[in-house]
Amino acid sequence: MFSIGLFQSSISAVTVTKSYRYDWNTVWEYSTNYHDHQYARIPSRSRYYSYSEYKVGGSWNYARYEVINY
Repeated sequence: MFSIGLFQSSISAVTVTKSYRYDWNTVWEYSTNYHDHQYARIPSRSRYYSYSEYKVGGSWNYARYEVINY
């Protein structure tokens, strides 16, 4: 006869920023208005290795960008 034991390991997780948007003032050349943050829960041993940045809109005096971490 044999028995099977079930073990529950506790893996710690952290909350990280998956993506966000910000505005780049094209007149004064500075960033502002960080918004639309999206979060993800990942194991604490995981890391983001890079990011992508895309222009997603704007107006005559600013450009809006989205940053996605991966």
